[in-house]
Amino acid sequence: MLKNKNKLLTSLLIFAIYSTHNWINFFYNSTRNVDFSKYYDYLNYFLGNNVILDYGQGSLYYYLVSLFIARQIDLINIGNIDLIINVSIQELNLVLFLIGLWGLYKLLEINSYDKKNIILCLILLNFFPQSLYMRAVMKPEILAFSFFPWCLYFVELFIENKNVKYIYISLPAFVIIINTKASLAAMMLLYLLIFYSKVFKLLKFKQIFSIILVFLLLVSLIQIENFNITQLLPFERAYDEEYDFKADPKILFNVDFVEVLRNPFCEYTLNEASYCIHSKSLINLTILDTFGDHFDQLFNSTENNFSKNRKHLFINDLDSLMSTNREIKYNGPFSHILVDNLDYARKIVSSLIAILFYFLLILFSLLKKNKRKYFLAPFVGIFILYLNSLGIPSNNFNPFKGDTFKAFYYSFLLVTALSVLVCEVFKRYKYVTNFLITTIFCISILFISGHPKSNNQEISVDMIIANEYSIFCKVNNFIIFDNDYLKEIHPSGNIENYKSDCDDNSTANFLLNQNFDDYKNQKKEICFNNKNILIEIKSIEEECRIFWMIEAQNLDNDNKKPTVAYLYFLFMISILFFDTKFIKSYINKIVNNNVKKTKF
Repeated sequence: MLKNKNKLLTSLLIFAIYSTHNWINFFYNSTRNVDFSKYYDYLNYFLGNNVILDYGQGSLYYYLVSLFIARQIDLINIGNIDLIINVSIQELNLVLFLIGLWGLYKLLEINSYDKKNIILCLILLNFFPQSLYMRAVMKPEILAFSFFPWCLYFVELFIENKNVKYIYISLPAFVIIINTKASLAAMMLLYLLIFYSKVFKLLKFKQIFSIILVFLLLVSLIQIENFNITQLLPFERAYDEEYDFKADPKILFNVDFVEVLRNPFCEYTLNEASYCIHSKSLINLTILDTFGDHFDQLFNSTENNFSKNRKHLFINDLDSLMSTNREIKYNGPFSHILVDNLDYARKIVSSLIAILFYFLLILFSLLKKNKRKYFLAPFVGIFILYLNSLGIPSNNFNPFKGDTFKAFYYSFLLVTALSVLVCEVFKRYKYVTNFLITTIFCISILFISGHPKSNNQEISVDMIIANEYSIFCKVNNFIIFDNDYLKEIHPSGNIENYKSDCDDNSTANFLLNQNFDDYKNQKKEICFNNKNILIEIKSIEEECRIFWMIEAQNLDNDNKKPTVAYLYFLFMISILFFDTKFIKSYINKIVNNNVKKTKF
């Protein structure tokens, strides 16, 4: 019976990964994220164009994205370029997310949590808004998440077995994370210093000296390589006038829970008198953003489909309990919110979940001191962002928005803390209750994200087109788009009856067709200057991407690659798959099963 439950839960986990990937792909285009243009030149660089990079952060993640784009670069045309970039980003992010999930599974397993509860927890994590955000955008935080659980796992193995090889194995992953971004490096170093300093007490002096020497060598190699690519130091970045401010130190202590619930929106204009009402409170911003989208970059982005065609779920002037459009008649308490302002209800739900989440983290950190290192992990990230807002090491605060405190910046710590918290909560309840909690959480996130949706031809077309470039295209056609049973349950908005062509992308080519010759005559001259990409054309970057991609195909790419970082990455991947301990345990399981069968 237990094995059957595990098989069922594993199947549900696979379905959760598959469905959330499609969900992101259908409703979010990574190229429309407000920060995409900041990092797009990394792709230009690694695809062979002559560009000057603006940020000194690690380049491995962007190199991996460029490899995924290069696989489909021959398919790029004026209509589909952003789709191919988008699917390349999200497919890479899926791979990195799976590596991180696997690491979390191993970490939770070594902490003696029940396997059923671990799998349920991983299902829940697929719907955690910060997990969705990591998978949706072209930002390197997903790389930190993919290796952070493994770092903790190997350190825990060392503490348990006193075998120093586990420290050495973890070093490349550790170095990759701290090279990814200065803020991630600070969070990682401070976290290990606070919660794992006892490791040094378990090591001999010669071992400590050797580990430090290897660590410095690995860091030096990757930093020198990154400087050769970017010509910038890790802390250097493009100057942004909007962020050339320091926060008032009191921002850490300002809090107004009533205002969080009364006015959870961030509406502002950039002038001296108008501020987002919560921009002066770190706590308010943290509550509003952890399970919601306070800064309007995921669920509430007007450039993507999460925010579009949100359906009126409740209505007060119906003759029956439910309309043919699946709207529910409701005149009870809070009807003025549920009927007329459902987006406000979404904000309230996300804020209440966040308040409960942080309360439980603090409570369990007091009750479970041996797990405190996991429960307090997000607070390390918050503290680093607080220091950064004060101008350490340089000014990086926008007083109008306060978006220095985005939960996304420490999302890898949040996911780890949430996973351990969920497993601790699940220990106290039966399987059915835990399954119910997971289901309610997932439905709540669907609601917060903007569902249910009304039928709409435009969004249906976007989904059909996005599906043609998806790795799950044929599976999606079978399960979703060509499924007559599903259409009976939920009528399709695809009135024109377009179908995804998974082999030739004919539907996308037809719907996205543009006359490239006319476009080329109008735009090419403003995208290049003597074969060099113009630095001053950021405002029209989207119009020039197709020319830059075409130019990249015609050039000999002699730009430097992050070879050292890539080798670290491949080393860690090979360790995860071929670690002798893993292989031995797998072989032992096979042998034990065969012995049991022979006895019967």
